[in-house]
Amino acid sequence: MKSKYLYTIILLRFILSFPLFGKEYVARFTNIPIQSNVPYGNIHEVREDFQGFLWLGTENGLAKFNGIKYKHYSENETDPHSIPHNNVRKVLEDSQKRLWIGTNSGIALYDRKLDRFDRITQYKECTHDVAWMDEDKYGNIWVLTYAELIKLSPDLSQIKSYPIMNGSCFAIADNGVWVGSLLTGLHFLDFQTEEMNSMTYENHIDKQSPIRCMRYCSNKKLYIGTTDNGLFVLDIKSNRMKNLSTRTNP
Repeated sequence: MKSKYLYTIILLRFILSFPLFGKEYVARFTNIPIQSNVPYGNIHEVREDFQGFLWLGTENGLAKFNGIKYKHYSENETDPHSIPHNNVRKVLEDSQKRLWIGTNSGIALYDRKLDRFDRITQYKECTHDVAWMDEDKYGNIWVLTYAELIKLSPDLSQIKSYPIMNGSCFAIADNGVWVGSLLTGLHFLDFQTEEMNSMTYENHIDKQSPIRCMRYCSNKKLYIGTTDNGLFVLDIKSNRMKNLSTRTNP
């Protein structure tokens, strides 16, 4: 069962790495055995870094796979350079090749030279449950917790936060950030006004629509996955939304 989660996430990562339309690709998959001595549990995230290591964020710690064996990292209350929490929700490598780890107790940066983690504790906003992370084209790091959306400057010298209840995911667009919530539906943070507004689309997504994932594409379309109502696509140019699912609970 544990390996099933790994295969599913790798498959989704593979699919999303290619354009929606274009030439056919032939994929070959190799069975990656799970070591019995490493307590993974559910796998939330799979990320390959620039050195070719595969990082697995799980509910029981962080793992690094070099193609042959795994190395397991776990929280240690007596070690300030361990990961902040064993429930690792997100792993992100930014344009500076920094590896960010998002957990249930905040975020940390991986120090490759010392093989340890530097927790981001100078901002209290960065010590909460992490739901999503991404980098914009200016190098800013965006972090979504269950209470707010956070923007960190590339050198970590500045921070801005925007309240959002039960945030679950976000997608960075050209003019702002689309934010999904499990309780309050779809929201949009405008870069110019820096205001977060609730967005409602009649007969589609409202404040009661739990949103699980989103993807913004270069054709200015936003794909939104929900818990109860399937997959939606928002054409940002026309401001029209369409349900792409033939059934609910995809």
